[in-house]
Amino acid sequence: MKLRTLASLILAAALVVATGVTLTGLLIWQHTRSSVTDIEALSAAREDALRIDTSIRYLNQIRLEPGILRGLVQQSQRLTTMLENESHPEAPIAHLHLNEIEMLANSILTELESGAGAFALRPAPLTSQMRIHETGALDALNIIIADRNRDIVATLQQSLVLLISIALAVAALGCVGFWLFFRRILHPLRHFADGVRHFGDGDDSLRITVGGNDELSDVAGLFNRAMDQRATYQRQLQERIKEQQCLYSVLELATDDNRPVTEICRETAQLIPAGMLHEDEAMARVHYNGEVFSSGNWNEVRACIDSPIRIGEELFGRVEVAYPRELPDQPGNEGPFLVEEHTLLDSIAMHLARMLEHRKMRESLARSQRLQAIGELTGGIAHDFNNLLTVIQGNAELLGDLYREDDARAAELASMIDTAALRAAELTRRLLAFARRQALEPRSVNINQLIEKMRGLLERTLGEHVELKFNFAADQWPALVDPAQLETALLNLIVNARDAMSTSGKLTIETGNAPLDADFASSRPEVTPGDYVLVAVSDTGTGMAPDVLERVFEPFFTTKNEERGTGLGLSMVYGFVKQSNGHVAVYSEPDEGTTVRLYLPRAEGAAESLAKPGSETMSGGDDDVLLVEDDALVRQFTHDQLSALGYRVRAAADGLEAKAILESDERIDLLLTDVIMPGGISGHELAQLAVQLRPGLKVLYMSGYTENAIVHHGRLDAGVHLLSKPFRRAELARKVREVLDERVEP
Repeated sequence: MKLRTLASLILAAALVVATGVTLTGLLIWQHTRSSVTDIEALSAAREDALRIDTSIRYLNQIRLEPGILRGLVQQSQRLTTMLENESHPEAPIAHLHLNEIEMLANSILTELESGAGAFALRPAPLTSQMRIHETGALDALNIIIADRNRDIVATLQQSLVLLISIALAVAALGCVGFWLFFRRILHPLRHFADGVRHFGDGDDSLRITVGGNDELSDVAGLFNRAMDQRATYQRQLQERIKEQQCLYSVLELATDDNRPVTEICRETAQLIPAGMLHEDEAMARVHYNGEVFSSGNWNEVRACIDSPIRIGEELFGRVEVAYPRELPDQPGNEGPFLVEEHTLLDSIAMHLARMLEHRKMRESLARSQRLQAIGELTGGIAHDFNNLLTVIQGNAELLGDLYREDDARAAELASMIDTAALRAAELTRRLLAFARRQALEPRSVNINQLIEKMRGLLERTLGEHVELKFNFAADQWPALVDPAQLETALLNLIVNARDAMSTSGKLTIETGNAPLDADFASSRPEVTPGDYVLVAVSDTGTGMAPDVLERVFEPFFTTKNEERGTGLGLSMVYGFVKQSNGHVAVYSEPDEGTTVRLYLPRAEGAAESLAKPGSETMSGGDDDVLLVEDDALVRQFTHDQLSALGYRVRAAADGLEAKAILESDERIDLLLTDVIMPGGISGHELAQLAVQLRPGLKVLYMSGYTENAIVHHGRLDAGVHLLSKPFRRAELARKVREVLDERVEP
């Protein structure tokens, strides 16, 4: 029974009892009041009857008086009227006696009023009769009053019994209410108090048992369900804590840069089962780079989930969790795995992917910094080395010409010196290309035409044992690149591919358009999104292992023997492409081959002609040349060569000396200056000063290492002419004549 119903019943019972007591009291009060009123009336009637008795006694003993008789008549009538509504059996008797008294009194009055001497007459029989009737009436009245008193006493007794019964009923009702209150309220509340106390002590195992179907049982049910839900949530929270602890442990491993990746994968496989719902039976393993790292209990798999380790579109491996036997399916899922466990596995795979991405970026940055440091070193060495090579190569050329007819042995030695200097110059150019310090002259180039032009050279370089195949894109974009340097880079790639295919193989050169979006560039910090021209060189050679692939662009790193390579070929390609604002990528697998992809920036507008201007014929002149060179040997060699060509040469050792000459009145047609010079004034600053002092003066720079004086972003500034060291006599003559003959724009 519901407590609301019980309370309603108790309230109704209380109202019934209160109503009964009230009605009973009203009835008793009304009945008693009516009886008291009747008794008072009867008592008054008895008083009147006593007065009648007194009057009759007076008439009987003293004398007859008409006034007294008339009073008897009136009193008899009044008593008769008072007894008209009386229902007592004695009331008619009292009526009869009173009527007789009234009749006798009237008879005596009549006799008295009709005869003389009426007051002297004493009719004894009549008064005696009146007294008899008066006694009968009085007796009847006494009987009626006595009976009325007995009725009142009986009524009071009945009322007392009723009140006692009501009191007993109220007491019983109170006992029942107290029992119900104790049984249905206090007892469950005690259970509630015990449950709350246990809950406060951290014990949520107690459940409240309340019989019946009332509100307290509903509250007990809600409390029990709340405890069940709390226990469920606590288990789920413990599972989430386990998952977070597992994830945190994996994160700790993944952020430890001192641990090898393989060790992190192995320990991750050991940690994952602890984060699963059924950790005692869970198994895990991590696939990475062709290797599999398993937990110690890996066995036959009956249920399994996995998550890929992916960076962008590149897949590196996956993480697996499995159970060796059938387990109950989890609600809302397929199989025994929770949704949160799927999320945990995805998070672990994500952290491993981020770890790999971070390490790749860190290795890329370290490699870039290492290459940058090597580039700075090689650039500085190249400056002095090219000065020496200029003198060695130039003088070897002069000696060869001098002794070619008179002393064959001396001419041969001079030729050997010249050949060695040429090889050293090529080595220096490669170092500068790797260091991104060479001066590029980029143009809009049709890549397909450039490669087609090199077909004969490439076929001769590869030999007959290698099949050469071309896949040219039909709608190829033009590339903004230095064509001569691109030819050298392609030739280096062809030579490397040939050496990787010692017996036979196939080499494919492919071109295409490659728009690189932000998603591609997001995992490659060195790449700028945009449109690129793709040149891919693929071979079917021996390929490279991952550890070799990581160092492929390092200068002087090579897997060839000393006779076949210096380790600068790919370094030069890397430096050239980077200096051209491009991107280079190498893909290789052992025994599968290698693909090198060059991403060159797209040029705006149509491609330019590949024809090279200028002539190799050596011609001089009688112009006045101001030669500025800080290296005495180079200065002397250049002075002698220009003088031999017919030019009038004025030499200066630094910028200050050259400035003094420029400020003089001497005629100067051409300023031939080194770029990097001591003394406070560089070649570029000197050229700017010379143009200010002598508007229209022609300027030709010569340098083996330009830094950023006249080369910005790897390209010569517009209108700048450069003679790269080391140079031959013919190159010097052609470049000087070319600059002097250049038409000045008005």
